[in-house]
Amino acid sequence: RARTFERGINRETSSCGTGACAAATAVVYALGLTARRIHVCMTRFVLTVNMEEDTMMLEGSVNIHRRR
Repeated sequence: RARTFERGINRETSSCGTGACAAATAVVYALGLTARRIHVCMTRFVLTVNMEEDTMMLEGSVNIHRRR
């Protein structure tokens, strides 16, 4: 499970693509995993990181929020 805090809004975010990719990379290298499809559980969503040699592809839900 990964949790992220966004400095610009000063609170925890429900999902973060950059954080999910970083968490997946850390787990793969720390544990010596050969799997390249990692499911990262964020606060409200599960993001899937597909890792190639020099590329990462991120899959997950998209919600657009606008401030007024």
